[in-house]
Amino acid sequence: MISYKKLFLLMEEQEITKEKLKNKIGISSATMAKLSKNEDVSMSTIQSLCDFFDCQPGAILSYEKEIDKNTTLFRLREEMEMKLKGGLYHQTQIRIAYNSNHMEGSRLTEEQTRSIYETKTIGITDGVEKVDDIIETVNHFRCFDYILKIADKELSEDIIKHIHLLLKSGTTDSQKEWFAVGDYKKRPNVIGDMIETTHPSKVPAAIKSLLKDYRENSNITFEDIIDFHYKFEKIHPFQDGNGRVGRLIMFKECLKNVRRCAPLIHNITNYVTVNDVANVILACGGSPIMSDETEDVEDITSLCGGLNINIGTLHKTSIEGMFRAGRRANELGHPVVLDPVGAGASTFRTDTALFLMRGLRLSAVRGNISEIRALAEGRGKTKGVDADIADAVTEDTLDEAVAFVKAFAQKSGCIAAVTGAIDLVSDGSVCYVIRNGRPEMGKITGTGCQLSGIMTAYLTANPDCGLEAAAASVCMMGLAGEIGWGRMQKGDGNATYRNRIIDAVYNMKGEELEKGAKYELR
Repeated sequence: MISYKKLFLLMEEQEITKEKLKNKIGISSATMAKLSKNEDVSMSTIQSLCDFFDCQPGAILSYEKEIDKNTTLFRLREEMEMKLKGGLYHQTQIRIAYNSNHMEGSRLTEEQTRSIYETKTIGITDGVEKVDDIIETVNHFRCFDYILKIADKELSEDIIKHIHLLLKSGTTDSQKEWFAVGDYKKRPNVIGDMIETTHPSKVPAAIKSLLKDYRENSNITFEDIIDFHYKFEKIHPFQDGNGRVGRLIMFKECLKNVRRCAPLIHNITNYVTVNDVANVILACGGSPIMSDETEDVEDITSLCGGLNINIGTLHKTSIEGMFRAGRRANELGHPVVLDPVGAGASTFRTDTALFLMRGLRLSAVRGNISEIRALAEGRGKTKGVDADIADAVTEDTLDEAVAFVKAFAQKSGCIAAVTGAIDLVSDGSVCYVIRNGRPEMGKITGTGCQLSGIMTAYLTANPDCGLEAAAASVCMMGLAGEIGWGRMQKGDGNATYRNRIIDAVYNMKGEELEKGAKYELR
């Protein structure tokens, strides 16, 4: 959520009362009350405050991350803390525990499972119930709670082992000297009566390899989670309880990843390229929404996982929408990418880009070298929306350019992505030098706009490795340009080339990107 604590500290330092501030800049009592309550105010009010204090927006406001409540995980956690009866958490606990244990031979009915959960009692009917079935049902409830608490953490051996420890604690198996509770098996086992599993001596290495391959996937889908489960079961790392542990892992990974398999991206973008941006986001696995209407943007941003702001076709009415959308994304902790198209070409564009950069918490700024210099210096010279030739990054000027981009990223506190003949992507400490792409891409309107959309999708899908995600998006776009150009035929022109680039993005696999990416770290 937005906070104006900085504003009131500034007022206290300068001995300015609320009444004096109201009179000096002409704001109403209602607006002053909104500031006191940390509620939204108009961009014009923010600008008036900045003019009065001779400061940038960051000096009077800040953003505190708001928990995204539009997730199943949030609802489950909330209901767990509330101990809510009859809700999603309640029903999911019972049904997952019953079905998972039933698959492993438990004779408890769903009603008996429900009774254990709701009343801590069990009704015995005609038969005799195994003590282990009851213990493992109770333990499964504990495992489920643990999964909810750590769902957004990266899957690790420690997590996998801890699930097994919770599941098997207190059972008759735990009393056997050779049975390792919370650790890998000591004796060979089989699936069913005939399928051999990984030998105990090879289990640690097999699990490490499985986790390594899984983590390297930058966009985990439901199919990837199923594939992980299949391979996990083939290893069968524990003496017993592998199926239940594996299914709990699947549930955890679904809560963590599936919502962002196709990240929903809000784009306030260039009217000239809006269709191409939408199509390329779809091609890379995301889902686009386009809106710049002031009264609409906050709601749209709340639904999405990332925000792409492009000032290519700038007009005064859209600036308010950009600021509101960016502010809402900041409150939700969603990535925000700024594409300062034409910054340096006019005072209006430069000032707008600077205002957004200083007033919002950006994840990345993506532009050509002249646009980025304009933001760094507060002025500049661009050739329309193209970089000035004097600024071009070449092999001769590479060292200087790398140092500049690192410094800009460090000062701005976000990833800087400078694209051109040689692309540079830095977080202030290291810089990716990327040499993918074709000069013919400059003959197509909107390849930069498309890249900003792809970058936003990549950052949204990979929140824990922003620099790598940004660099991967730049490599991907450049490689798509190379692939697309290689498929050009006699009579094809720039319109065909544009489509071939988007097609190359659509068809690109991780292995192809890894093989074709041309980069070095500095």
